Amino acid sequence: MKGIIFAFGIHNHQPIGNFDFVIDDAYRKAYLPFLKVLLDFPKIKVSIHNSGYLFEYLVNKYSEYKELLLELVEKEQVELLSGGFYEPIFPSIPGRDRRAQISKLTRFIEDNFSYHPRGMWLAERVWEQEIVKDLVASGIDFTILDDEHFYLAGLSGEDLYNYYVTEYESYLLSLFPISKELRYLIPFKDPEKSIAFLKSASGQGRILVLADDGEKFGVWPGTYDLVYNKNWLRDFFSLLTENSDWIEILTFSEIVEKIPPKSLVYLPDGSYREMTEWALPSELTLELQEAEEIFSKDERYAKYRKFLRGTSWRNFLVKYDEANNMHKKMLYLSQKTEDNSLAYEYLLRAQANDAYWHGVFGGLYLPHLRANIYKNLIKAEKVIEKDVGLIVEDIDIDRDGKKEVILKNQDLSLALKPSYGGSIYELDYRKKDLNITDTLRRRFEAYHTKIKQAQSPGEEEGKSIHEIVVAKEEGLENYLVYDWHNRYSLMDHFLKDGTKIEDFYRTKYGEQGDFTILPYKYNIEKGEDIIRISLLRKGHVWVKDEFLPLNLNKDIFMLKGDSAIRIDYSLHNVSFMDYDVWFGIEFNFSLFERENPRKYIEYPNGERSYFNRLHEQRDVEEFAIYDNVIGLKIEFFFDIPVLLWHYPIDTVSQSEAGFERTFQALGILISFRPKIYKNDIFPFSFNIKFGDL
Repeated sequence: MKGIIFAFGIHNHQPIGNFDFVIDDAYRKAYLPFLKVLLDFPKIKVSIHNSGYLFEYLVNKYSEYKELLLELVEKEQVELLSGGFYEPIFPSIPGRDRRAQISKLTRFIEDNFSYHPRGMWLAERVWEQEIVKDLVASGIDFTILDDEHFYLAGLSGEDLYNYYVTEYESYLLSLFPISKELRYLIPFKDPEKSIAFLKSASGQGRILVLADDGEKFGVWPGTYDLVYNKNWLRDFFSLLTENSDWIEILTFSEIVEKIPPKSLVYLPDGSYREMTEWALPSELTLELQEAEEIFSKDERYAKYRKFLRGTSWRNFLVKYDEANNMHKKMLYLSQKTEDNSLAYEYLLRAQANDAYWHGVFGGLYLPHLRANIYKNLIKAEKVIEKDVGLIVEDIDIDRDGKKEVILKNQDLSLALKPSYGGSIYELDYRKKDLNITDTLRRRFEAYHTKIKQAQSPGEEEGKSIHEIVVAKEEGLENYLVYDWHNRYSLMDHFLKDGTKIEDFYRTKYGEQGDFTILPYKYNIEKGEDIIRISLLRKGHVWVKDEFLPLNLNKDIFMLKGDSAIRIDYSLHNVSFMDYDVWFGIEFNFSLFERENPRKYIEYPNGERSYFNRLHEQRDVEEFAIYDNVIGLKIEFFFDIPVLLWHYPIDTVSQSEAGFERTFQALGILISFRPKIYKNDIFPFSFNIKFGDL
């Protein structure tokens, strides 16, 4: 036996819904050149995982890639790994869906490469013990996890230079720990340092693993020049070959065949260390980072650092309501789909993990990824329901203990949260498989504290994406605006005299009522051709120095076969005095691009205003939102003139390329100033019509 066994794995992934030009760029910069270099080093073996959507794209578009990979497989230089075809977080989906995801990718590999994969890549290395059964039942012998999982199970030091076996209901699965040291060395430091680390860890029968993103070999900032132009990868493979007298390179399958596992192990729920930090509430992320900084100065830190940890991946679904809304709709539809149906294929696509969480990658913050999730969920729902006449459901779909109300016809699906201001949290225009209200709240994120330290692009070489602090544009700190409520629609506001559009946009206006996010009572009436949802809140509004009672009622009407909804409001003054109020109704529409001149609001006189600036329009009785890219028109018609404000909702988030501003929604407030007499009711009605362009 040689000094050390080295297992080298890479994971290539692009989320479903990503732009073709992004995938093509990654192919040219990373996926193809990596294989070309590998072909020149016949003694080097690599285990490769391509997520299914990416794999299918590469095989169908690039014959050279398939031919080169097939040659390497036949030469036994490459071991192919299975996984979830659409790269779902396995603990977040039902067992049936886990098995279907693995089966789909395994069949794809068998059909295209005549190769049966024995192992799999676990998306984001998110682990919960119960998934063992479904992995093994799907023909999987092993998977690869971060050494962080093993630290938390009580292992350390030399314990991590091996692999283990675990079980669930007597199903056995082998587990390999990935070296964090190698993750941060490769390819960011000189290849000699990686060889030196292998040397320092060498010993009889020891196994050391590097398995990480393939995009770090050419796509991550600065890496293409480093890895290929400056020959980092060639130099690394050369050093491995030159030191083959003490470094034995084996695939994971070969290790499982030749060497028994060290022992049984049970791992706690977890993921890689950075992920468990990102899943925390942002304030706690900062506290954890502060604790790390304080205790890292103590010589005992290495011994006790395992007790400083973040939280479960599932807490992204608590941190971001928008992620939870998608996730719970996905679970709800999973219960309704039949195996091998068209609806089931759409459902599997909607389980792609990227849009459900956020860390150093854009993920949830990227509107096109969320839109793809909703597109597939809506398509699945349409197949399940087929010819929709008129449907209403009263169900706790988001699993928070409070019911939602969902009403649908052939063209529209409207989802309401009576518990959250009687607001609309999802509005699907089913003709285009589009959730028009797929927006994102502007939140404080822990990394916002670093924005003022950010460098300009071009200073990233030699750094991991976890170490890069780059701003993609100047002045991002000016966009750090934080919302006190989710960016839903049909949200009720009472404004203070003197409030300006800038104040409302920046949430600095001071809410004068207790309606916006508080619960409304509701009642459902369904006829053969019409649904009426009545929402009522008995609240209060500040009038000068008094907090006076006001009953607010809003009725939503949906007709069978109609692509419009009608909304009737009534403000009932139940106080002892007459008073004036300033009442507004907020909408937020997900319309992607901020700067596109083909997207605008048009008024009856032909005047237009655009999404990229704050705009005020007085005495509006109707207006239309035009999106000539999507081919969508949204028209509003009011029974009294209103004041219209609209403004862009931009978030500041981080991605592998640095801090960036992203347009999340077109925010709209329609408002008016009624005088309401004591014991009197002020009515207000409007219609919203949706149509194709």
